Order: sequence, then structure tokens, then C-alpha cells
Amino acid sequence: MGEHISWADLRERRAAEPDADEAYEAARIEFELRQTIRDLRRRSGSHLRRRPARR
Repeated sequence: MGEHISWADLRERRAAEPDADEAYEAARIEFELRQTIRDLRRRSGSHLRRRPARR
């Protein structure tokens, strides 16, 4: 079997990749946007519909 790699090592390797900063920023913006939409729907009384998981 292959060598065991810790989550910390994987995170460190990913953070060292050239596009890591841009990918992190895009994920942060998407998270905040989805959180805002969720909060607005809750405040307005809209029901959240379940969507299939993203792949």
C-alpha cells in the first residue's frame, strides 16, 4: 500500500500550488454568497429545497 499522508501535509501541499490562493478566495466567496442566500430565504419564510449533492 502507499504511504500515509496526513491532512496537514495534504493541506500544506495544496497551499503551495500556484493557484491555491485564487481557489481559496473563490471558495470563500461562494460560501459567503450561499450563506447570504440561505439567511435571506430563512428571513423571508421561503422553504429551502433540497438539491442533489454537487459532484
